[in-house]
Amino acid sequence: MKMKRIIALLVCIVLVMGTVLTGCGGAGGSQQLVDNTVEDTTNLNIMYYAMGYGTQWMEAMVKAFKEKNPGVNVKLEIVRTPGVIENSLRNPNYNDVDLYFSKSEGYGTLNSFAKMYEGGQAMRDLTQLYNTTIPGEDTTIAEKLFPGLKKMCQVDGRDTEDTADDTYYWMPYVAGNHSLFYNEDVINNALGEGNWELPRTTDELIALCERLKEKECVFFVPGMVDYWSTSLYQIWWAQYEGFENYTKFYEGIGYNSSMNREEKNSNKIFNQPGRLAAAQTCYDILNYDAGYVIQNAAEIGVNRLNEYQTRFMISKYNYAFYVSGDWLMQEIQNNTTVELDSTIKMMKAPVASNILEATNSYSASNEKRLPNITSDEMLSQVVAYVDGEGELPEGVTEEEVEYIRSARNMVATLAPTHTVFAPVYSNASTLADQFLLFMASDEGIQIFKDNCAGGFSPFQYDYDYEKLHETEKSIFDCTKDAVYVGYYRVGDIFSKGNVQSYNLNTYFVDMMTAKNGQTPEEYNDVFLKEYADDRWSTYLNRLFE
Repeated sequence: MKMKRIIALLVCIVLVMGTVLTGCGGAGGSQQLVDNTVEDTTNLNIMYYAMGYGTQWMEAMVKAFKEKNPGVNVKLEIVRTPGVIENSLRNPNYNDVDLYFSKSEGYGTLNSFAKMYEGGQAMRDLTQLYNTTIPGEDTTIAEKLFPGLKKMCQVDGRDTEDTADDTYYWMPYVAGNHSLFYNEDVINNALGEGNWELPRTTDELIALCERLKEKECVFFVPGMVDYWSTSLYQIWWAQYEGFENYTKFYEGIGYNSSMNREEKNSNKIFNQPGRLAAAQTCYDILNYDAGYVIQNAAEIGVNRLNEYQTRFMISKYNYAFYVSGDWLMQEIQNNTTVELDSTIKMMKAPVASNILEATNSYSASNEKRLPNITSDEMLSQVVAYVDGEGELPEGVTEEEVEYIRSARNMVATLAPTHTVFAPVYSNASTLADQFLLFMASDEGIQIFKDNCAGGFSPFQYDYDYEKLHETEKSIFDCTKDAVYVGYYRVGDIFSKGNVQSYNLNTYFVDMMTAKNGQTPEEYNDVFLKEYADDRWSTYLNRLFE
């Protein structure tokens, strides 16, 4: 029988006060208060960290699960700070949580708490669950997850047709679709309805921003400046480099041009041309000097997030674009009384115009990716063609079309930081698995959609498009064929070494609002010296010694 969490708190207080017990958790500690030798088939305890997606969907999911399973008691604890979950995990012998819905990158959680457990394993292996058929359906969780999101959950990130060796310890519970929103009313009021088009390339985006600036309209309303804006950096990096080469970064594979070969665990990953190209694109749009961004964006930051979200929603003349994700509608509902206007829509990220300069940086010949696309106007026509509009320019090959199609469909995701996992000590693993299977079912997905405005499930599902809000339709249109880019743990340096790829990316975004006049190239040089010189070799030697 499970013990109340109050017992855990009292025990930890006693430990802190200096009793003779050895510690609150970890191998060799004191008597375990949760009896996990007997499977509990009636009680399921869930801890849910409430963020932008709100609590309604989780409350509705729990209610529906209980109705489908009479006699099962589900205790849902909603917490508002991530520290509560961390404290719970640090005291594994003294709490009764069976599922954690957390805001923490899956592998980071796995590594952070592994040392507290015998055998070095903190989270229960969910691989068997991934390969379990969802009740009443003919598909497994692994088959139903969007492939890109599934790859981000693989511990070793194997990308092969044979999935027998894939291992999973966590699962995303949202899609976390992240791109650029625009306020249609604002642009219409500034430029006149019918006098503008959504930009297909970044050069077209800059041209549109120039027109808006003349009308005292700003491109970017601050949210979490260095965090959310990273999504654009990631997309433009992956577009330029190509998805396969982009993921090689996370595999730790660099290319040594002088030796004409790939190098595993190499500091040359930081020399990928796409990283600098993306920084240059971001700089042209987000840097204060361009005049498209609110001048004190960095200072405003997250502290006034709700205020500036609201300004974007209700603005009719000032704020044209906002970098955010599919949680935006629900977050507004959570924190304000503003009803989301149907003129607020998500757009696909424009294709980086400097993609015309891209070469295959992992090829000895370093050949151009798009030799037959020779201008931004021509690039825009190809983008229109892959969008199903217009004709393909003469001379463009099918290979080039597919390269642009992949680039056009790239969407950043925060799914890897919105994960659910089960602790190894849980004595209700069967119930926990049943809950996750229900969440992945068509019924569970619809419950999520009905109770989370704007949010989309990480599982593939045939939504009733006509019943979606206009904003939701735009999100769906942007992401239905998504090529997801995000943070992977597929290489030794990122998995074993727990290198924080997020910090490596935000370094470039941070420079956008810096007022010291340095160029992207200068920032890149500083970055390479900081991360890719002798210190990198020292780090790797220690990691793999």
